[in-house]
Amino acid sequence: MALIKENCFNHYIDEINTERKRRLLGTKIVDTRASYLWEEALKIVNENEKQQLIDAFNFAKTVEYDHPGLSSEIYFAHPLRVAALAILFSNENPVEAGIVGLLHNVFEVSTISSEVIDQRFGKEVTFMITTLTVDRAIQWDLFYKKKYYTSINNLSENARKVKVIDKFDNLFVLGLNPDAAVRSKYLDEIKVHIVPIVIKDLPFMSDYFLSLIDNCEKIGKL
Repeated sequence: MALIKENCFNHYIDEINTERKRRLLGTKIVDTRASYLWEEALKIVNENEKQQLIDAFNFAKTVEYDHPGLSSEIYFAHPLRVAALAILFSNENPVEAGIVGLLHNVFEVSTISSEVIDQRFGKEVTFMITTLTVDRAIQWDLFYKKKYYTSINNLSENARKVKVIDKFDNLFVLGLNPDAAVRSKYLDEIKVHIVPIVIKDLPFMSDYFLSLIDNCEKIGKL
């Protein structure tokens, strides 16, 4: 299984500079690579799972996302990439991986309520998304962050993978943040809290992930 997942990762993830160029271009126009990854993910699930994932996709695509500097359509490529990779890297329950991936930021960047998610996807999905949602007001408080990641480590393997893939996707464009102190704190958080999850749940991407961290530190501001 580990070898299969490693082969999958190597097949869909290109070298760092290529991936960064895609993400940077994807801040200006819709990233079609995200749709490609989603279609590839749907190929590995059965028909019932596929329909559930398509239903979740149709819901998530209609959400009005509010992210600084990005249109809703352009922003949607991020949760779509996260969901697709979470499915491709899942060991079981790809529907959970895909739904949580698609909706992981919905409470932070939209006005969708927990009641709506409860009714559409169930309380367990709502709980996972709520747990993954960062309180931006205290995001750099070390006590809060430790408690936050303790909660994440108690979630399902799929939800933990979504958190890792979310950070992974964001690292490629970390340099767009002009604040060196914030970039440094972001990378420190990843080293302390995310890398152990990578090693535990996604060991096949450990070397690449560590190289990406190192690359971000060397490049700094883009």
